[in-house]
Amino acid sequence: MYRFYQQKQHQGKRKLEILDSIFEFDTVQDFEFHDINDNHIGVDIDSLISNVSVNASCFNNGGSVKEELYLKSGKTIQAWIDYDSGRNELNVTLSLSSVKPKFSVLSYHVDLSPIFRDYMYVGFSSSTGLLASSHYVF
Repeated sequence: MYRFYQQKQHQGKRKLEILDSIFEFDTVQDFEFHDINDNHIGVDIDSLISNVSVNASCFNNGGSVKEELYLKSGKTIQAWIDYDSGRNELNVTLSLSSVKPKFSVLSYHVDLSPIFRDYMYVGFSSSTGLLASSHYVF
């Protein structure tokens, strides 16, 4: 899950404020948050309920055929999360290799300008629930 942080001054002291969650890779279906399944990616803007979510998948070898991608497979998954501020478009592309496919698996029109600041911190968080798992950000 991506989180955005902003440093603010309050009564002469600096504090870090969590602004919004933006994106999730989810391997647990939580009915409380209307998850579509236990293998999805989603855009979650200021909520644990996704604005949009899709089954985790990728386009193999630059092809046009979408293949299911299992987030719990233990394989390294490369993700590109691109935002075009001119078009207000967030695109997510996944691959099992370092070669970026031509097609995104998730595209969502959203204005993120209220979230992004001139100066801010971007952080990552993860949790595993009952399963053992490793998460790496490169």
